[in-house]
Amino acid sequence: MNELNGLKKLSPEERIKRLREIEEKDKKEIEEAQKMLKESENEIENEIRIKDQVPIPQIKAVDISQLFTHEEKEMYKSKRGGSAEKKKEDAPLEETVSEEGKKIKEEQVKQIQRQYGKIFEEAPAKNVYQAFMGAVENASESGYVSAEQQGVMAAAYDAMKEKVQSDHYANNSVIQEEFSTMKQMMKYLR
Repeated sequence: MNELNGLKKLSPEERIKRLREIEEKDKKEIEEAQKMLKESENEIENEIRIKDQVPIPQIKAVDISQLFTHEEKEMYKSKRGGSAEKKKEDAPLEETVSEEGKKIKEEQVKQIQRQYGKIFEEAPAKNVYQAFMGAVENASESGYVSAEQQGVMAAAYDAMKEKVQSDHYANNSVIQEEFSTMKQMMKYLR
């Protein structure tokens, strides 16, 4: 406002010149603000998309009998409002089956992770990222994360982490951003 009052004292030509400079400066500030607004909206959309792409099998389960552990049943109960009660006589058998199922799945995931880990060590970072995103997409389509998908994602994440820490990819912003996306998705899986 003070700047405009000072302009009244100038000659008409000088006043027009100054007003145009002020107008141009204001336009640039508005454009920068709009650009920042758009970037912020894109960041929010990316976060939502990432959260939506990583399914939680316990929440997507239709039949509570598909869930194994007591914790999974409690998660179902809290998210869906359903009943997670079990018969007392079935408890030991269910717990035994649950424990065995976990052990088998963990062993499968580790085996697949070792198998893909060797491949991903030699692969370019872009290919590792694509394999990770392919596993995420397959899990999203099927509604649950299989042992193979978990193994692929874990191996790809570990390989990408090594690549990002190496000198070769340390300053590559695209690879850093892809790793950041992988890191966020892995948070939801673990």
